[in-house]
Amino acid sequence: MTRFRTGDLSRKRAAEFGFTIYPSIAEALRCGSKRLAVDAVLIIGEHGNYPRNELGQTLYPRYPFFKQVVDVFKKDGKSTPVFNDKHLSWKWEWAEGQWSTPPTPWTSHSWPDRRCR
Repeated sequence: MTRFRTGDLSRKRAAEFGFTIYPSIAEALRCGSKRLAVDAVLIIGEHGNYPRNELGQTLYPRYPFFKQVVDVFKKDGKSTPVFNDKHLSWKWEWAEGQWSTPPTPWTSHSWPDRRCR
């Protein structure tokens, strides 16, 4: 079930401009069908009231949204460009082994042909 917060304009805009509000990311990407039915994906995961961690970082759901998008790509055997507003996550562990330690501008992971001077 889709939850709407007070003041949300999506239902009014859907009626005005003729688009459908789907209850899940998968259904939205498939436009209610059984296969991927969009030309691109834009993830904006920052509007709303989200919890904060012990460092004061807001725990935006961008990475969980991205994973749901990738799940659709895997299941449907098809993909499209994905555009993400800002960084994907606030949690290094979700990089799933991409780096043994978080990258820094002077590591070979980020700048393979450059050295600090």
